[in-house]
Amino acid sequence: MKRVLSILVCVLLVLSSFCAFAEEEDTIKWGTCVVGIDDYTNAILTGGRDICEEFGWEHYEYSAEYDVQKQVNAIESAITAGLDGMFIQDLDFVSVAPIIKKALDAGMLIIVPETFRDYMDEYENHENLYYVYWDEEELGYLLGDALFTEMEEAGKSQVYCIAGTQGRVVITNRTNGYLRALEEHPDINSINIVYIENDDRSKAMAAAEDALISNPEVEAFFVQNEAMGWGVQEACELAGRTDIMIAVCDCSTTTREMIKDGRLTVTGIDGVPWVGTVSGAKILKAKLDGTPLEDAVDWYDMDQHLVLSTNEIYTAETIDNYTAIY
Repeated sequence: MKRVLSILVCVLLVLSSFCAFAEEEDTIKWGTCVVGIDDYTNAILTGGRDICEEFGWEHYEYSAEYDVQKQVNAIESAITAGLDGMFIQDLDFVSVAPIIKKALDAGMLIIVPETFRDYMDEYENHENLYYVYWDEEELGYLLGDALFTEMEEAGKSQVYCIAGTQGRVVITNRTNGYLRALEEHPDINSINIVYIENDDRSKAMAAAEDALISNPEVEAFFVQNEAMGWGVQEACELAGRTDIMIAVCDCSTTTREMIKDGRLTVTGIDGVPWVGTVSGAKILKAKLDGTPLEDAVDWYDMDQHLVLSTNEIYTAETIDNYTAIY
């Protein structure tokens, strides 16, 4: 009898261990890969962390530190770790596309900015490849139009553009939007466009200081992210040029308060920062659960695998309608 009980106990222990192992193996692994670390990308990572906690999944976080090879290595690590899916923020489409194809071949669900589509070749319409539709050119246009309108109403005409890292598609598109808005405001003159490596705040501040010295006629700055905008605003304040208007992309709590108290003039956002990683996780969960994909996220075009992200513009008159989310 004792022998039978001992055998039963052993069997139960083995089954318990197997079930625990199976449960561990069944845990879904979702990843979020950002281009670098700042307030905006931290909000992306937080969104990935929160949705995985809600779903009971493991969350893997990667930063490329603005280095293309590090981003490729990060995605390679995600494949090796057996991730089920991943959001990848854009850094360099040509260099990153091959490793994304490898991730898709490994069975991962991938969600990326829509601008990746042109680089995916035969994988463009892959069943596990999804895109976030961020219309960055439209954001640049809307923000430029809002700034130029404010300038015209104040009798100002001279604007200086502080762009981000040259070559990044998001920066190219925002700049194109800025230039398109200029065409519709012939009385506004763009003095210069300066590109800032790694979208660095201190470098943007230095560029603004140089601009204020070499072009004292400047009356406004168009800045392509908020951290750089804070640096530009600080440069203006130190130079005693609080008359200068400043437009920035993105809107954290800090930017919201700076719009309210007049240190910044206008801000534009392209949806919540984490729309990509959260939407990707929701799509994966719907696929795993067998629930309708049309109910999983807000779609721009579900047939084209395009998730919607909307652009919004805020000034001091409308900023109270916006709740800062990071």
